[in-house]
Amino acid sequence: MAAITPQSIASNFFRVAAWLYLRVIAKPYAPFGILGLYLLHLVSWSAERLPEEGPVAVKVVEMNGDVDKTPNGHQNGHATTESMTIIRTARNPYRLPLQLLFSLPSRSKYVRLSNLLINTLFLCMTLDFTFRPHLLDNTYDVTFARIGAVNPDSVKIHIRYPNLKDEDIPNTGVGALKVLWREAPDSAEGLWKDGPVVQLREDQDWVGVAKVDKLVPNTQYQVRLAFPNSTFLPCPVEPLTFTTFPDTRLFTGGRYKFILGSQVATNFPYNPIASNNYIRGFELLVNQLYPAPAPLIPTTPVTAADPSAEAEPEAKHLRHEAHLVVQSPPGELPDPAPAAQEYTIQTVKIPKETQTPSPNLPKLRFDKDTVHPVPPSFMILLGDLIETKIPRPFKQTQVNYEKAFRRLFASESFRKLYERIPVFTNLGAKGVTEENKTGVTEASFLYNDQASYAPPATSHYNFTYGDSTFFVLDTQSHKTSPNHEDEAERTILGAQQLTDLTNHTSIFKFIVSPVPLSALWGPEDSWAAYPSERTKVIDTFKYVPNVFVLSGSRHEFAAIEYLEGKIHEFNVGPLSDFAIPHALFTRLDEKNSKIVEVKSNVTVPFVVDEDGKTVSVDLIHRYSEEKLLKTVHRGNHKWVTVEIDTTNQRQPTATFELSVDGEVIWSHLIKGQAVSLSDSSAVGSVLKNNILGVLGRINLNPVSWLTGK
Repeated sequence: MAAITPQSIASNFFRVAAWLYLRVIAKPYAPFGILGLYLLHLVSWSAERLPEEGPVAVKVVEMNGDVDKTPNGHQNGHATTESMTIIRTARNPYRLPLQLLFSLPSRSKYVRLSNLLINTLFLCMTLDFTFRPHLLDNTYDVTFARIGAVNPDSVKIHIRYPNLKDEDIPNTGVGALKVLWREAPDSAEGLWKDGPVVQLREDQDWVGVAKVDKLVPNTQYQVRLAFPNSTFLPCPVEPLTFTTFPDTRLFTGGRYKFILGSQVATNFPYNPIASNNYIRGFELLVNQLYPAPAPLIPTTPVTAADPSAEAEPEAKHLRHEAHLVVQSPPGELPDPAPAAQEYTIQTVKIPKETQTPSPNLPKLRFDKDTVHPVPPSFMILLGDLIETKIPRPFKQTQVNYEKAFRRLFASESFRKLYERIPVFTNLGAKGVTEENKTGVTEASFLYNDQASYAPPATSHYNFTYGDSTFFVLDTQSHKTSPNHEDEAERTILGAQQLTDLTNHTSIFKFIVSPVPLSALWGPEDSWAAYPSERTKVIDTFKYVPNVFVLSGSRHEFAAIEYLEGKIHEFNVGPLSDFAIPHALFTRLDEKNSKIVEVKSNVTVPFVVDEDGKTVSVDLIHRYSEEKLLKTVHRGNHKWVTVEIDTTNQRQPTATFELSVDGEVIWSHLIKGQAVSLSDSSAVGSVLKNNILGVLGRINLNPVSWLTGK
């Protein structure tokens, strides 16, 4: 074995660092270290001396054979045995692979050049992964339309459509389009109604929002984009379909589902032939939500003239996308029922002239839970959607952050999702500093805030779906330094946001935080750096039933229980980003949880003192504030599916399913407490408001009859 040289050491460090950056953990400043290791390897490779010619290993082979001599020979025609010795060079079959794998020294110039070529390819892939999105950015013309904030009677349409300039007024940098909408028809025909006209400005990156009002709760609609003269625009190709949220005043329970994700990085783990905008996490999520239908299998008709035909095996060809259930035959063929639009049912054909049913043909029954699964109503992305630490020499400006958002929405992987369901986004907190805060915030307003429920000039918001309330927090805009001397003055939310957090009543309350509320990861990028405010929030919600914290910003999944089950937190992990490879590398530690002491005074039964009074004792119950229920480190692609069921309001339930790399690996059911949704509005007031709303949609305003307005 050849000796280890400085060239070999530098080469191996370089290869390991490049592989970790491309496939395991993509730290923003790693490329500069990788480039330094490559230069070190290049210098050592150039100065390396060829190994001296050492002793050659040989292998001695002895061969024996019979030799016949002629009668005229010395052996008088008798057969004799002769031996010969052959010396061969011994070859190590593993020598060349080891030299290429570990850059071991070699006298062969082809091996040395091959090692240099391998390292140069690693360097090219590193530079391609880091700089190609910035140098070869071709997203200026990207066009998209998606569903933003949805309410019971309105919806926001988030639009980017460049180059719609008015030809009559050149160089204005302003374009306009119209939103058309209609109630989703059963057929392709339907009258489109004129919606708002949206002005798109070049200085706002051609991004705008249209709001469509006067909609009916819990109703499916379609929208399309058009020129101001109502001629359809080419994008999107198909109408966007959405369903308005239920009216919270009349909602009496139901089932719904939403998806939770966080942390998106394009083309990671790195694939050299993939697009700049490829996001595998979205691809896996779409495949899980909308699986491709199974191919139809042709069947052979069953007739009475063919008694040998076996109808029961033919029944095995009946296919359904959602687990068709087969029962034993009752003796007659059921009438075929029309299938839903989403499914395809293949039935056995029986000619009209022979309507005699086969007694062996089974009856079909559809299982309600599998044939009609609950579709997702929306998705929440908790943050870290773009690269906030833009590599040098590129500047951290608003223009470059707008490019990053354009790459996100230009991704065909993401487009497959946001053109199907509403996606509510959040800025997140990683990588935002005083240097880039302005640029990130302005770009985030265009691509996040204005399409959400956020009031003007704010990034936090709340919304309600049925009997569940969501508080989407902004943990970046108002936070103070975690190193502030006065711990009581540290804040991560700000006074107004903290007040807004406790002002709603609902069965389930979801606190959506870009960073963990948990202290198990330590103070970095979490609420643990703000202990006073964190304690205030926990002390408030420990008396409120059915509170869940949904958080992100960590590269692993964790389910955490607070105060022996009074509050639950689910940190989702990365949707498409690097993961914690092993538990040895995590900062998650239950030792970081503080110990809670609960004092109580208990009367001892059947015991009295000398004066005949009952005896009581003080008990102290000590327990950990946080308990880790489940943690999953592996997997670059994680998301959580949450299904809420309040059909039985005495026993509401919340089911959390963790998917890793496209497969559900863990599920957790939490039974909630019954909540009385008493509201200040009486039933008559609710009915009055709904009747007035319906009359208003048809331009009849009874109030104006009395007021004259």
